[in-house]
Amino acid sequence: MYIVDRIIAILRPKPALTAWFRTARHNVNTNTLRNLQHDSTVLMLPPFENPKQADAYIQQIFKGIFESELISWGLDKSYWPDISYAKFNEWFGIEYHSVVFDVAFIGEPVGKTTDH
Repeated sequence: MYIVDRIIAILRPKPALTAWFRTARHNVNTNTLRNLQHDSTVLMLPPFENPKQADAYIQQIFKGIFESELISWGLDKSYWPDISYAKFNEWFGIEYHSVVFDVAFIGEPVGKTTDH
């Protein structure tokens, strides 16, 4: 088991997202907030000293994350909302976790290569 020097951010959908799914004109089979939160997107971020730094990083890359989520649900772009940081925060909560273990990796630690 190896410690991975990264931060994990779990993107948790909020009720506002499921409310939008119910009112928007599209064919998304998500059913409930619980279904969306059950298999949430996990992001590996660079190591940061505190959550404020991680938040600042997410603010820089939120548009790509937001678009990836919309694409993963198969939404036609014509139904996409205006993509803003405010909408991102309205639709998603983020949990940060600073300890990441790689329990399945056998051999050298993650990020280390060996010559054969």
